[in-house]
Amino acid sequence: MPRILVYPHLSPRLVLVQDPDTQLTMQELVDLANDWEGIPANGAYPHLLRADGKVDLGGGVYTGITVTGLNTVFGFDQRPTVISTGTCTTANADGARLYDSAGSFQTDGVEPGAWVLNEDDLSVGTVLSVEGEDWLTMLPLGGGTDNQWEIGDSYRIWNVVQVEFIQGNLGALDSDGDPIGPVFPTALTQVARTASASATLQELEAIQFASFQNAVWVDVDNGGVGTDYPMGTREYPVDNMSDAKEIADSRGFATFCLLGDLALGAGDVFSGYTFEGENTLRTTLTVDGAADVQNCEFRDVRVTGVLNGDSVCHGCLISTLVYVSGEIYRCAIEGTLTLGGLSQANLFDCWSNVPGTATPIINMGGSGRSLGVRNYNGGLKLINKDGADDVILDVNSGNIILDSTVTAGTIVVRGVGTLTDNSIGATVVSTGLISPDSVADAVMEEQTSEHTTPGSVGRLLGTLEKAVTGVVYIDVDNGVSGTGEGVGTRSNPVDNIADAFTIATALGARSFWIRGDLTLDRTVTDWRFEGVSSRGASLALANYDVGGCFFKGLALSGNGGGGDIHASKCSLGALSNITGEFVECGLTSTLTPADGERTTLIKCFSDVLASSPPIIDLTAQTGDNLQVRVYSGDLELRNADNAGQQLTVGVAGGRLVLHSSCTAGDLILTGMGELDDSSDGLAIDKRGFLGLGTDIPAGYEYMADILFKAFVAALNAGA
Repeated sequence: MPRILVYPHLSPRLVLVQDPDTQLTMQELVDLANDWEGIPANGAYPHLLRADGKVDLGGGVYTGITVTGLNTVFGFDQRPTVISTGTCTTANADGARLYDSAGSFQTDGVEPGAWVLNEDDLSVGTVLSVEGEDWLTMLPLGGGTDNQWEIGDSYRIWNVVQVEFIQGNLGALDSDGDPIGPVFPTALTQVARTASASATLQELEAIQFASFQNAVWVDVDNGGVGTDYPMGTREYPVDNMSDAKEIADSRGFATFCLLGDLALGAGDVFSGYTFEGENTLRTTLTVDGAADVQNCEFRDVRVTGVLNGDSVCHGCLISTLVYVSGEIYRCAIEGTLTLGGLSQANLFDCWSNVPGTATPIINMGGSGRSLGVRNYNGGLKLINKDGADDVILDVNSGNIILDSTVTAGTIVVRGVGTLTDNSIGATVVSTGLISPDSVADAVMEEQTSEHTTPGSVGRLLGTLEKAVTGVVYIDVDNGVSGTGEGVGTRSNPVDNIADAFTIATALGARSFWIRGDLTLDRTVTDWRFEGVSSRGASLALANYDVGGCFFKGLALSGNGGGGDIHASKCSLGALSNITGEFVECGLTSTLTPADGERTTLIKCFSDVLASSPPIIDLTAQTGDNLQVRVYSGDLELRNADNAGQQLTVGVAGGRLVLHSSCTAGDLILTGMGELDDSSDGLAIDKRGFLGLGTDIPAGYEYMADILFKAFVAALNAGA
């Protein structure tokens, strides 16, 4: 509840709403005045105000509250907080522009309407717009000795706070009972107040608006004439579209709800509206070619006639219809749909509404129109196509018939169903169509040359599993040795890396799935190694080059032979002589990148609980070779000793330790965390870094904690 401060000894008396509240309803003002008067020490004073109104008219309708101050005026506490200070750095003779090369107007939150004081000549101006951090435009200075900005002039800026009394009317009488202004102005506030003649009328208008249910209702047979309320509501529909359109335009509606049938003809212009019926059995919409229904939407109606441009039909029954262009969603098709215009028509989730052997027809209209049909059910016949325009028919179930009048273009038929192709000259692609004939052909035409190796069907399926998935499965503790049929599958993994490579090479596979601890035994390029988890699978690189390989869900360690890799969700132990990209990896020991290529860590973290942090050792690095983005937890950098190094580290909490061996190069440090800097000669750019601990000025610890939490939340959200 807001607070008020009363000055009862003034005349008129003054009631001020206290900072930081900027809004007060008439009901709250009445309640606060009653609370003040209820204090025993204030009992000797006359009533502060009188309240009238809020009479219950029934049906949830009330008259508005009118508050009248009895020798009392009302205001909001002054807001004298200076939000920006500085010194003018560029002179301006007309006093209409303030420049400060070290300014921070946008960061400080300077707003249009703010007051600006030139402290040197005591002139005052008003901000018109904030053009940047370092300058703003304003109404010319006035009231000073020279009313201009000179280099070295000091300034102060205050925002004017918008405050308001709402939900009712506010007035005041003086001690003689004569009307006076009810608002008392205070420094740096701007008061708005309710001055409605009748809250009751406003609430009734809202009730009227709601009674339309966001649409104008039309009933040609049983409606009435006129545009005055309640005409056009569900209870009082209009019987003609002229009145319906006038009501819709005046109240901001774009939907007509149709009770019964409707016909549109010459002179009917309804571009951009929605026509919604009761259902496809009770509402038929007939559109003559002379009517303008471009960019219209039709819902739950049986539609017939001509739709002349970018129309959308949803949940409709499509009868005989000339359809220029647009989209048809979840509609039943029962007649002939003739395409027109020069753009694509689309049918989504539609079906035939014709039982038996008859079928709906789409007339392509010759040439110039493409067609996309997705997830169609039932029969559909295509006729009259002689252009090169493409057609695609995705069938969920049913029969597609291509008439002999289909003579050009490419027609793709896919899904499940049958195809009757009587087309002449068109290119028909049906390889993606599953039908009884296509299934029989696929089985009967299988080549027996693929099955010459003796063995069971199960062994054959094992071979197929590895070939299809392209993955060889390794389980060091539970697998088997060998390279025979079925070995290396998920159900029968191999137990050693040598056999795994033999199996993979024979199948043309390039991926391993690993459970247990493995040691690499050869140089590999462009292979994929994926573990069950970084706690359940490990891979020692053993001085072999692994350039171009991808690692996921593994504990990695050893010398990588200078390879450039990609690792995701791995645990990085003592890992050296390797470069590449590491995403969401945990560091447990020392990472020593190879020279020459860039090493990037994205959303990585410390995976140790000990006081000694993981280490990135930059020994012998010569260039822009390390980027760390959104790192959390502790991290230590060592041996940054080359003047050509360009290092980037972004932290999201934790502690960054710069070892005394960091003696050269440039480090850009961003984010938020604790910096332990023992470097000697490393140039550090910390403009984007908020340091915690000793870097926080006294008194700002709570603010830093809030900013830190907000920063981490933004990073986790992908900001």
